Amino acid sequence: MTMFERYVKLPVYTINLRLYPTSSQKETIDTIIHELHKACNIAVYDMFTNLTNTTEREDKESKQKIHFPNINTMIKKDYLEKLREERPSISIIPASALSGNNGVFKRDLSKRLDAQVSEGNQKKKTNGKGVKRPIESSKAPYYSKKHPRRSYTYQETLSKIIFNETNDNVVHLNLNKVGRIKARGMKNYLRILRFDETCNMTFKEYCELHKRTAHLFTIKKDNCGDYFIQICLKNVYKLIKDSDNKKEIGIDVGVTDLMILSDGTKYSNPRFKNGEHGEVQKHREQLHRQLSRREGFANIKFREKYKVDHDTLPSKRYQETKLQAAKLERKVARQRKHHMENMVLDVIRQSSFIGIENLSVKDMMKNVKKNKSET
Repeated sequence: MTMFERYVKLPVYTINLRLYPTSSQKETIDTIIHELHKACNIAVYDMFTNLTNTTEREDKESKQKIHFPNINTMIKKDYLEKLREERPSISIIPASALSGNNGVFKRDLSKRLDAQVSEGNQKKKTNGKGVKRPIESSKAPYYSKKHPRRSYTYQETLSKIIFNETNDNVVHLNLNKVGRIKARGMKNYLRILRFDETCNMTFKEYCELHKRTAHLFTIKKDNCGDYFIQICLKNVYKLIKDSDNKKEIGIDVGVTDLMILSDGTKYSNPRFKNGEHGEVQKHREQLHRQLSRREGFANIKFREKYKVDHDTLPSKRYQETKLQAAKLERKVARQRKHHMENMVLDVIRQSSFIGIENLSVKDMMKNVKKNKSET
């Protein structure tokens, strides 16, 4: 099989870089995420309790007044100013993270409300601007300690990206409210990405030419306390490796073997969660035992103390062990993702057509029960 390189146009592409903030910058990012968490909960409370940002209509069946979410009024200046007056600390959030079509209300909150409507739901209602359930039969989508916000997205110009003249892998970003911050991981993107039809314009040249154009920047914090930034780009040409000898392939997806191709090729399941000889599972169990014995929320005695005194904090040893457990799970997740991406990429490179079995276990069980009843 002969391999060659070619450029493929992608409508949307995301650059993912690791951030290295200072202690003060970490505090600022954490504060922005926390205040965005609070702002969303306040907006949801106003909507579901005070019926703010809702549209009132009459139900055709019950003839009672019902209220639909109206996200468009939530992103307007009047409501945002009122929100900042109620909680002045929200002012630290970049303005575009709340307002506009790319703000948290329009994107995240609207999607979470839409997710409560399924095709099988007979009580779904339409407010003229998309399917939404009325407030009276919806569940308020609050963020909580168990499911907190861990990122924020806002619009920023490419002029805020400062390239390093001596090291292509390092860039500095002048982020809004945060300041100049170091990021790593740019080298490979400079090699594989192009931004014109001739595929000659590099990312540096693109940033210089479109330095006043706004793009979406997403700052994230993972469970291990590390920070990342994602930059969303449009109409990107990416360098990929391709084969000149492609064939039609059918795929059978399984558990013991993740994939079995029609030509007999098998892709095994490494089972990264347990490890090759169960060493990962043993390490996980050891960490969980340590967590259950130290002063923290995994300890029953600590939880009883916390019910009486909410100022009680987990011990440093508990937090260190929890961080080790989070890093172990992140490592397993990265191994699994790396294996799956390489496996899929290998199949795509050698295939001109891919057929996948459309198997419905639910329908199979119905047929089995039907055959049993007939016999």
